Amino acid sequence: MGSEMRLGQLIAPFGPGSIYTDKNGVPTVICGLDHWYKNAGVDGIFKTSPEAVNASILVEPRLAELLGISHFRQPPAYIRDDNNPTLSKLTIPGHRFPRWYVNNASGELRRLNLETKRVPSNEGFWKPVRFMAVCSAGHLSDFPWKLWAGCTCSNETGLVLHDSGGVDLGSIKVQCKYCHNGKSLAGATLIDRTSESPSTGLSKVGIVCAGERPWLGNDAIEGCSSSHPLAAVMINQSNIYFSKTVSSIFLPDLTSNDIVRQIQKVLMEIEPSELYLADIFFKLGKIQGGLSGLKDIIEPYFVEQPSEDDIFTAYENLGQGKLSFVVDSPKTPDSGLLAFR
Repeated sequence: MGSEMRLGQLIAPFGPGSIYTDKNGVPTVICGLDHWYKNAGVDGIFKTSPEAVNASILVEPRLAELLGISHFRQPPAYIRDDNNPTLSKLTIPGHRFPRWYVNNASGELRRLNLETKRVPSNEGFWKPVRFMAVCSAGHLSDFPWKLWAGCTCSNETGLVLHDSGGVDLGSIKVQCKYCHNGKSLAGATLIDRTSESPSTGLSKVGIVCAGERPWLGNDAIEGCSSSHPLAAVMINQSNIYFSKTVSSIFLPDLTSNDIVRQIQKVLMEIEPSELYLADIFFKLGKIQGGLSGLKDIIEPYFVEQPSEDDIFTAYENLGQGKLSFVVDSPKTPDSGLLAFR
C-alpha cells in the first residue's frame, strides 16, 4: 500500500473490508487479520511471523468474554529493526480492488487480480473503474460488467466502457465488441426499499450476490441469501462501510501475580476444546478433577510447576470467550453491554 495511515483509522473508517484509496489514486480493500503480521523471508515469500502475532496480543478477559472472542490484537507498527527481523517492516496489506480497470484511450475493460502489483504500462493509461457491488450481509464484489451487458462470450475480454461525459449514468455504456451486446448503466445503482422485499437495479435483472469477501482473498466465498440483493455503488460513497465498535475502559488486574498471568497466557493460546473436560469438572464442583486437567495442560510450559491456588485463580478469571465469566446481570432485560459496565 502506497500511503501511511494512523492506527486509529484501522478501526474507522478504514477497517478490514473497507476501501482505501492511497496517495497514488489506487483503491485497495484493507485485508483481514489473516493477512497481517507477515514479512518477506529470504526467499521473498511473505509468511506469518509467530513472534509478531504474539507481540500484538492484548489481554482484556472481561471484554473478550462479552464479545465471545479469544483475544484482541493491535495493528503492527512499521519499524526497522535489524536485531528482530521477524518484527521489522510489518505493514497492513491491501488487495487491489476493484479489480476492473479501464483504458483511458480505448475504453477497454480489463480484470486484474487481487495481488496484481502493477497495471500494464505499455498500452496507455489504465485507471480503476468507479463502480463495485455490495450487499447488506457485508459482501463485496466487482461490478458485474459482463452480466450487466448481457455478454454471451466465454471469457471476459472484449468489454469496452463508453463514457460520453453526461450528468447521469445513462451516458455510460458497457458493450462487448465481439457479441455486440451492451447496456447503459442507467438504473444500475437503484435501491428500492419501498416493498416488503427490497430490490436493486442488479437484482431486477437476475444478478445475485455470490458472497465474495476479497479482503480475505480470492477463495473467501461463503454464498449469500436472496434476501440480501446485490447493489451497485460508487467506490467513493461514504455509506457503504460502517465498523462495529465497542468501547471499554481497561482496568488492569494489579492483584494478579506474574505466574497467574503466565498461566492465563498459556490457556488463551490453546484450543477451547482442550479446556472442555476441566470446565465440566469445575461445573460439577469437582475442583480437584478440574485442577488435575489444568495441570496436565500447563505442565510442559513451566519448569517449576505453579501452585494449585495460582492455577485456579488464572482459570477462574480467564474469560476469553472460552469459559463462563461471572458478572452481575442488570435487573431489567437490557443489553449484555450494560451488564459489562
